[in-house]
Amino acid sequence: MGRYLKIFIFLWGCSDLPLPEERQIPFSDLILVAATDFTTAFLSAMSRDGGTFYRDITHIHSDATLFTHGGDVFVVNRLGHDSILRLKPAYGYARDYELFLERRSNPHFLAFLDDTQAVVSLYDKNYLAIIDYQSGKFLDTISLAPYADADGLPESSGLYYHGGYLYLAVQRLNRHGPGIWPPVGQSYLLKIHPPTKNIVASFLLPYTNPLSPLRYHAFRNSLIFASPGRFAANYELDGGVLEFSLGAQTVSVLISENDVGEEIMDCLLYSHSLGFLISQDASFITKLYAFDPQTKQILKLMAQSQSNNGFFSDMEIHNHYLYLADRNYQKPQVRVFQLPQLQEIPTMYEGLPPFDLVYLP
Repeated sequence: MGRYLKIFIFLWGCSDLPLPEERQIPFSDLILVAATDFTTAFLSAMSRDGGTFYRDITHIHSDATLFTHGGDVFVVNRLGHDSILRLKPAYGYARDYELFLERRSNPHFLAFLDDTQAVVSLYDKNYLAIIDYQSGKFLDTISLAPYADADGLPESSGLYYHGGYLYLAVQRLNRHGPGIWPPVGQSYLLKIHPPTKNIVASFLLPYTNPLSPLRYHAFRNSLIFASPGRFAANYELDGGVLEFSLGAQTVSVLISENDVGEEIMDCLLYSHSLGFLISQDASFITKLYAFDPQTKQILKLMAQSQSNNGFFSDMEIHNHYLYLADRNYQKPQVRVFQLPQLQEIPTMYEGLPPFDLVYLP
């Protein structure tokens, strides 16, 4: 009995000790970060000014992208996990559900249609998935078979929903060709009517391999995206940034790789006269450039990676800040630049290299 009495006395004596402080993480007005070394990954977050960092909020898949809608976070777990994970920031980033899609479907992008339905692009299937994002249930598919190439897949990429129509970029890559999946034939931007699941229009792209997100810019009422053509190991200056006017329903070239002298991986606009590019040179060094969309002139080299020590994987603009995911393996960080001054400001960052960024309103 003496042993149990000692345990009771010890526990009673500890009853006045303070409990470990629960970490308070804001549930809005944050930059969310998918941080990963492609083996282990976490959702992390930082304040808009980069001064406060919230590390390792919850585990996610090692290859994941982030989307926000209605105050919630949707994690698209890509190849190897093939699921959509819904998190509730207002409830401590609790997991609401995880919807598993077809095995090896490799989901990439998510577009919300209405109060219940969303569409998922699947990189390794010839259809889009329609889901109920409130309940976490699979609903239906939209066939993309007419736009598949000889390997049977269209390589669905960026998605955006606007004005009752879904816009989808299809890369059309040769998985059996030389190098790393070079583009084959032509690439397209498809216009889809979700209620009927019909592809109502297709727009031939002047450059192939549209791989970046379809980024909507309200002040131009257009979608802007990078189509680098032959890319990375297949390095060639045969692509550029494309702009699709939602009003005129036309595709034009915003800036070409020949204008820049390097491959272009992504593009964002801050205003009619200020935009940003993530590019890659022949030595696989990634760079962040400021440029003038009107004159196509490079204004400033803002940052540069080291080819053997990481790369820039994503960028986002919110209000007057530009955020850059810098996967420097020795010093990973989300770098923050004040706009329009183009001045980098100090930030707090801890943890695994950042891969994907999104703003949580």
